[in-house]
Formats: sequence, structure tokens, C-alpha cells
Amino acid sequence: MWIDVVYTPTELPAALREHPGAACAVIDVVRATTTLVVCGERQVARVLVTADVAAARALAQAQPGTLLAGEVGGQAPAGFDFGNSPTDLLHADLAGRQFAFATTNGTRALRAAQAGQAGAIYAAALRNAAAVAELALRQPPERAFLLVCAGRGDRVALDDLYTAGIIVGLIAARTAPDIPHLALTEGALIARDLAHTAGPPLDVLRRSDAGRAVSAIGLGADLDACAAVNASNVIPRVSASGHAGELVITFA
Repeated sequence: MWIDVVYTPTELPAALREHPGAACAVIDVVRATTTLVVCGERQVARVLVTADVAAARALAQAQPGTLLAGEVGGQAPAGFDFGNSPTDLLHADLAGRQFAFATTNGTRALRAAQAGQAGAIYAAALRNAAAVAELALRQPPERAFLLVCAGRGDRVALDDLYTAGIIVGLIAARTAPDIPHLALTEGALIARDLAHTAGPPLDVLRRSDAGRAVSAIGLGADLDACAAVNASNVIPRVSASGHAGELVITFA
């Protein structure tokens, strides 16, 4: 079983050509995939991930009762019920509700995995790191498992690569008799070694470009939720595509 780390979505097509049908766990730890995990914790029925804010608004108008969540420049767009803030969702009564969700990097990475015909697509974060590691180990041996970092633009992001490294470390910690055919790519080894030496999760997120940007707009408290390693067993999964091109995310 191959475990690989894809540093930005632009590298994903090449990785999927190398490992056709691979499962992909997309990481945008600050903050989109953390927010998706928290949606599952709050028993949201499903999240419709849209290409942009306009598409989210159109979905909410077409499906009354749909809540709007997302961000532009880190802040909630006008008229949205929530931003891309896991802290805001942690104590909200959301059971059974549906969200239309639009962000920048996380949305792009999820859609890139779909366009590349990944065998399965999940959302990963520090909150569900152990659950994602166990999921990777339950894959059929012939299916590679790719940890796909959303990055910032087309560049690698410290926070996402660190998160990928934490998950790779959890996977590799299993003894050889349990997973005799586990193989880590160089990308996975680099991410694991980075996570081993970079420092505590909250410190790393605060040092990252994404973490500094979130703190600069007064939402630094979100980093505590993003840095809560293994706080959740929820794994968001892309379960379908909607009629308007949105990705339908449900929770396991």
C-alpha cells in the first residue's frame, strides 16, 4: 500500500496518473477541512461544497432552509449565516441542517480530487488525524492513499504539510506485521520528518501564513480548534455530485 503526500493541488493530476483510483484525503487545516469535521461533530446532515460564493447563494435560494457558510479573504461574505470558522460552529445547534459551503483553497483541492477521478475523497485535519490514519490502513492493498494539501495558491503551506506529516506518522507507527506492504513515498517521508521536528501543533499553525492571516483579522481563536489533534472521529466524505456541480459531503 502506497502512502503519498501531495503538496499542492497542482501536483494532484500527476499523482493520480501514478496511482489511478487512489483515495484522497484533502487537508486545509486552517480552516476549511477543520470546519467540515466540526460540521460532522455538530450532526450536520450534509454540506454542499460549491465552486464559489455565488454558487452557494444560488443553492441556498433554490433549497430553502440551507445555511450558508464560507469566506472571502477570511471573512464571512455578506448575508452568510457563518464564516469558515470552526469556533463559531462548535456550540451551534446544527443537527439535521444542510450547508452550502464556499471557501478558497479547500474547495479548490476537493474539486481537483474529483476532477482527477479519485477512488474516494475525504476531508482530513488535525482534529480527525487518528481516524484518517485508521481509514488509510483499512484501504484495499492495491489502492494508494494520498494526503492532498490544499496549500496557499499554488504554493506549499506549512500548516497543511505539517498535518499530513502527523497523519503519516500515525500510519507508520503501526508495526510491520500489521501492514507488511506499507510503502511511504519521499513526499510522505519529508512530511513525517517535518511534523516530527516542527514543534507543537498550535505553535506550528500560529507560525504558518494561514495562521497569521486568520489572527490578523481577529479570528486567532479558530487556531485552537484547528490544532486540537484527535479531538474527533468524524471523517467527512464526498459522497456524490449535485446537479449544479456541487460536491455533496456526508459524515462517517
